[in-house]
Amino acid sequence: MNDTTDQADRTDRAWEQRLARAVAAHLEAHGTASAGELDRMLAHHLAGYRPEPGSPALRRQLARLADGGHVHAVTVGGRRRWRCGPGPVAERMASARRVTRLDTSVYMPVHSPVVRPGALDFTRVLAELRTCVGRAHGLHVRDLVARITGRSTPAPAQERRAREHVAALRLQGEHICGKPDTGYFMAATAAELDETCRYLRSRAVSGLRIESRLRQVSLAALLGQLALSDNDTPKNNANS
Repeated sequence: MNDTTDQADRTDRAWEQRLARAVAAHLEAHGTASAGELDRMLAHHLAGYRPEPGSPALRRQLARLADGGHVHAVTVGGRRRWRCGPGPVAERMASARRVTRLDTSVYMPVHSPVVRPGALDFTRVLAELRTCVGRAHGLHVRDLVARITGRSTPAPAQERRAREHVAALRLQGEHICGKPDTGYFMAATAAELDETCRYLRSRAVSGLRIESRLRQVSLAALLGQLALSDNDTPKNNANS
């Protein structure tokens, strides 16, 4: 029963990824599109997709994509349309706090419409990588920075920051795969995720082997010390 459920979940995720790629490719090529235009495009290009009156299923998918920073809504000619990429950061921030003055009037700071346009922040790195699903869509760090910031010249400091964001996202459990020769991408299969895990493990083992030589202890002894250190961590936290 669990195997059947897991298979169904994997199938649903694969379908959502195919839909997301199709929507992102269309928006990148055409700039903006309405839900109806996307509905007709998917019916023509995505096998198995069936349009519905009012496009309720598509609108739910667009809402999920917007939550993930893949797309955002814009108003063009008084009509709601969709554009690729995350919306202005200010739209996702909490409203400014209202302050009651002594004369009972209310003061609220003015919101800036956009906070640091082109900033290489945590959210935008994840949003950009979620459009790169599978090894074939790998994005090298220089191209990742260029997409987010709009800069075409090398920017070593921003590339280091992008790598730091990727490391932090991986610690949160995001399935970001990739090696220097493939670029970064979201895992489309379990095999791609496994390959990245093995690559990261080999780098970790290589670093531990160097440390064992520097400390003049065996690798097994060093691993034992690390295991003991990890076991002590909850106790130390509990006593602090």
